Amino acid sequence: MDNDLKTAWIDYDLFCRFSRRYRFHFVDQVLAAYRLHSESKTERWTEADRLEDSIRLSRRSWGSPLTPMYWELALSLALFRFNRVGRARHCFRRAQESWQRGEVLGATPHALAAAILAPEVAFYVGVYPTLRDRATGVWRTALDRLGHVGGEAPQTAAYLDRTDAWGDGWVGPRLVVSRDTEGPVQAVGVRGWAYLRYLRRPLVLTLRVDNQVIGRHRIGRPGDFVARLPLAGPLAPGRHTVEVEASTWFVTHRFTRNGDFRPLAWRLGEVELEAVSSNP
Repeated sequence: MDNDLKTAWIDYDLFCRFSRRYRFHFVDQVLAAYRLHSESKTERWTEADRLEDSIRLSRRSWGSPLTPMYWELALSLALFRFNRVGRARHCFRRAQESWQRGEVLGATPHALAAAILAPEVAFYVGVYPTLRDRATGVWRTALDRLGHVGGEAPQTAAYLDRTDAWGDGWVGPRLVVSRDTEGPVQAVGVRGWAYLRYLRRPLVLTLRVDNQVIGRHRIGRPGDFVARLPLAGPLAPGRHTVEVEASTWFVTHRFTRNGDFRPLAWRLGEVELEAVSSNP
């Protein structure tokens, strides 16, 4: 590795240099792993910064401008800079805003531009949810499978065991929090916000306290929700673990191609342990 490089990605530079002399082959086996934490390079750098630094490093290994490989890579980078999918998402958002204002003629050119730039984005954002909502039985199952072609991406699988809320409040399949109480507890309250458009099944939250199921709450409409489940008996004062498990979740990248591979179920407002009322 070139330790003199002014970058955090000297391992990526090493593999770029490997590629100039050797061919890579796929091995269906885990050979290494790494830990994500707040001080790691992956967490301290933004996705955009990592990408730009990686592009700068890779260009060192493109070779001579007289070779076909150089121009193939240059064309690939130019297409990336054009940002086809990002432009399509922007056009589609403008089409949606015009449509909501009742400006059908104003929405049409933006929708057509989005469809031309990125047909997959136009389908999954504009057509797929509508078809899925109106479909029943076999057709609904077929559309669900279409929306999940290719299985889980490795980026998504890496986050399936995460039990903390993300910085923007979104929660994955499981949320685990600890709460302290000074008095007896009679109920658990969960406040949050749900976006149901991309979910394959009804969103049902299963609540557990100290590994014991206390009940389930079904979220039937998008937007803010409050789930309050009483306990069979009061909890003793002290620290308790509350787990909220979602019945389903979605990955934004499947529908908008925005690079967000997180498995998302709902957005957290608050998890509270409600103390026994002292009023007679």
